[in-house]
Amino acid sequence: MRTNGRCGPTGSSSVRGATALDKIDLSKLRVKGKSKRARNARPKLEIDKLKAVFATPPFNNCAGWDRLTEPSIENVPVIFHCALYFVPILIYYTGCRREELCGLMVDDVIVDNGNIPYLHIAKNARRRIKNDQSQRNIPLHPEVLRLNFLQYLRAIKALGYGLLFPDLFSPSSRSPLGDRFYKEFKPILQAAGVNEKGLGAHAVRHLFGAQLKKRMVTEEERADLLGHGGESETSERYCEPHEVATLMQFVMKLPVITADLEPQDIHLLPWVAERQVAPFSQPSRSKSAGATILSRERHLQDAVILDVSQVTQASSESCSVRLIADEARVCAPLLYAAHSDHRAVEAPKYDGDSSQQTVNPRLGKTEGKNP
Repeated sequence: MRTNGRCGPTGSSSVRGATALDKIDLSKLRVKGKSKRARNARPKLEIDKLKAVFATPPFNNCAGWDRLTEPSIENVPVIFHCALYFVPILIYYTGCRREELCGLMVDDVIVDNGNIPYLHIAKNARRRIKNDQSQRNIPLHPEVLRLNFLQYLRAIKALGYGLLFPDLFSPSSRSPLGDRFYKEFKPILQAAGVNEKGLGAHAVRHLFGAQLKKRMVTEEERADLLGHGGESETSERYCEPHEVATLMQFVMKLPVITADLEPQDIHLLPWVAERQVAPFSQPSRSKSAGATILSRERHLQDAVILDVSQVTQASSESCSVRLIADEARVCAPLLYAAHSDHRAVEAPKYDGDSSQQTVNPRLGKTEGKNP
């Protein structure tokens, strides 16, 4: 019987690798075209489940900074103000994306440009934003202020940090800061019984939009808050974004689900308060084996400034920094700081009166409005 190379007898259906095809799960492949509505593409997070998340130890009383998911047996509440505490609260009350919040700089929280504090979501020294329409201003809900967010901001600024949540940063990692947050947030979701795949930080953002829709906030108004573009020429080109004061009226329609949380005096993670490198950082991956040249571009990218006492002049053109590592962490104190060019000009005050609006150099548009 004649054969044809390695494929066996001529005319046989035996083909090299054919058995491997049977093991491929084709159900995981995407079907061309829309098979269902976009609103049904993701699982929904029920508001009662998010309430259960805010009832977990990190928001009420935890066992310690390295045991945030465990309840404390102490009578005095132990709260650590960090990304794990504030970011879930901010996602619900602002509707911002995970990375938009985790990558905030302290200068992105605007408290001196009118009587309503707000977040300025824009590209900064640490991270980009998704697209042009993502640049916007989001007013801070009174619940966020009640839980001492602005006091936390002042504490972080007083320590010299540039990043609003320096506890997410590691000099040995290039991953987005939101990845570190989700690694800490996932056990909290599981402890609250939120185990369905796809129910994470983005599901909280979806809940924000869904709750506003139920309270008759229009699609165009929700788009200004969520950072979405308009669906028509009229809504996208022939319009301007709402003022911060108007956006606050929409945000105030959200149901308050954190009323049971008690505001506590600011209590930072100990290694953040001491300006040390994160304990989850891996010194073996950082360039601690020898001298590290820190150019200005690298400095801005990493959002890190080294204490000048740790810097020695190596030559007239560059500086060498010796990073000393022990078993737990790199011991050289680090400040996670960076300076953003769009903060170079002081913005005018805004008192909520649209008749007195002026050009805001931060936005390049009428003050108090989203770009």
